[in-house]
Amino acid sequence: MTIAERLCAPHVLQLTPYQSARRIGGTGNLFINANESSAPLIDSEAIHLYPGDSVERMTQQYANYAGVHVEQCLAGRGADEAIELVIRTFCVAGQDSIAQFTPTYGMYSVSALTHNVEVQNLDFYRLLHGDINEIDQLTQAPKVVFVCNPNNPTGELINRSTLIKLIEKLSDKAIVVVDEAYGDFVADQSLADVVNRYSNLVVLRTLSKAFALAGARIGFALADTSIIELLAKVIAPYPIAEPVARLGIEALSSDGINLMANNVQQISANRKRLSLALTQNHDVTEVFEAQGNYVLARFKNAAYVFEQLSNQGIIARDQSKQPGLANCLRFTVGSSEQIDRLIDVLNRL
Repeated sequence: MTIAERLCAPHVLQLTPYQSARRIGGTGNLFINANESSAPLIDSEAIHLYPGDSVERMTQQYANYAGVHVEQCLAGRGADEAIELVIRTFCVAGQDSIAQFTPTYGMYSVSALTHNVEVQNLDFYRLLHGDINEIDQLTQAPKVVFVCNPNNPTGELINRSTLIKLIEKLSDKAIVVVDEAYGDFVADQSLADVVNRYSNLVVLRTLSKAFALAGARIGFALADTSIIELLAKVIAPYPIAEPVARLGIEALSSDGINLMANNVQQISANRKRLSLALTQNHDVTEVFEAQGNYVLARFKNAAYVFEQLSNQGIIARDQSKQPGLANCLRFTVGSSEQIDRLIDVLNRL
C-alpha cells in the first residue's frame, strides 16, 4: 500500500468517481453521450461541448513545461482547488489535522476549517532558517503539511534542501504540499523535478502569476501518480472550461513561455526598484526579501499609510493581522508607471 493510500481518508478509497462522458472517453465522430447541445448559440468554436481534448492538451503542455509525466499532473481551478482537493482526499472531518508554517497563505486554514479539519501552526521563520524539527512538538500528527515557497505574504524563499529534508522526515507520515504559486520567479528552486522521487510530495503551480492569467483560474497539482489518481476521484467533472483551456494552451506554447519569461524579468526588475525605494523611505522600518511579484514592508504606522494610499486611489494589502507582521503592508509589483506612482505617493506622505 502506498503512503497516499495509507493516509487517504477511508471514504475516498472506497469512492467510485463520477464517470463523466469525457472521462469514460470513446472513439468516434458523433458524440451523443453527454447531453450537450448539438451546436453553439454564440459564435465560439466547440463552446456547446463539455471540455475534453483541449484540457488534455493543456495538461500535457504543462507537464512538459514542468518536466513531469502527464500522469503526474492534474489541472484544476487555480491552485486553490488543489489545496481543497488534498484536504478532502486525505483528511477525515472531525478527526484529522493539517499543519502550516505561519505567516502564510490564508487558504490552507480556510479550506481545512471549512471541512472541519484542525489547523496546527508552526513557525515559518524556524523553517526558513533550516529547522525542520518543530513539527515533532505538535500535539497531533498532521495528515497534510503545507509550505508556501516563495512564501506569501512575506516573499521569502525556503532553501530547497531544507524542504527536501522535511519531505524525507515525513516520508511515511504525512503528505507535504509545497505551494509554488510564485515558483516561476525562482524556477531553479522548484521541487517539480523530485515528484518522481518522493511519493508524499505534492507541488502546486498556477498560471495566475508569472503567466498573467489570474482571471482564467488555471492551476496544477504535480505529484506521484498514486496521489494524482486519488485527487482525480474527488475533483468535480470539467473543472477547466473550454475557452480557459484554450487560453492555457496558448500560454504554454513556446511563444507563450517566452512571453512569461520576459514578464518575470520585467517584474523582477521592478520589484528590486520598489524594494530599494521602500528601504530608503523614512516611514519604513523593514523590507522583506521578496522573490515573487510583490513586496512586503513594515511601517511605523501601517494603518495611516494604508489610509493615505487609499485616499490616492492606491489599494495595498494590509497584512498586520498575520502572526509577526504587525504594521506590514504588501504591494503587488506592477508596471514601471504603477511603481513610479506608488513610490511618489509614499515619498510625499
